[in-house]
Amino acid sequence: FLEPNYGKVAEIAKAGKLDKVRVEFGIPLIPLLAIKAPSLEQALIDAENPVIEVKFDGFRAQIHKKGNNVMIYSRRQENVTKAFPDVVDLCKNIKCKTCIIEGEILAMEKGKPMPFQKLSQRIRRKHDIERMVKEIPVQVKLFDLMYLNGKLLFSSSLRERRKLLENSIKEVKGRFELSKMLITKNLKKAEKFYKDALNAGQEGVMVKNLDATYQPERHV
Repeated sequence: FLEPNYGKVAEIAKAGKLDKVRVEFGIPLIPLLAIKAPSLEQALIDAENPVIEVKFDGFRAQIHKKGNNVMIYSRRQENVTKAFPDVVDLCKNIKCKTCIIEGEILAMEKGKPMPFQKLSQRIRRKHDIERMVKEIPVQVKLFDLMYLNGKLLFSSSLRERRKLLENSIKEVKGRFELSKMLITKNLKKAEKFYKDALNAGQEGVMVKNLDATYQPERHV
């Protein structure tokens, strides 16, 4: 889970050094995935200790920070740092020596998310980046913390990881914010949260278990 290059993993295993693998700045970690639930009601039951978050219509990003150095990776471990210099600047305010944070990058216009196709223009852009930054402004919503100051947080609960994330982030309203969460088992409250997410132009909601640990490439 700490090394996404399976060829390299095989080499390390052959050398008998798997126990030597460590988190490194600039090497993306394998993310936690999700599955579609049959209904919101069933998702609340399955989660046991549920918390609801907006499922954003954007680009999932893994942010690495070490000192003032920032790298941004896609869910597929692609380096997209150069496409988002504005996000890099915002990330420099994160309060950590070293950390790996997950979030969603959204293209925004008048408070509403633009279609992903619009955001993808920035992801693919190799030249004239500054013009694209102005034409397609983005907002970052942060939702999880994988690594902080030398400690891998995969064995920590979502509740613990969220608290550490909240303590590490200096929010910039409308640009760099924590994702909104609703802790509830009440179906009516959950349905309202879901409808509000859709009305805001987002894809829907994610239901997570506050007691769950981080399991890379497994389903929540």
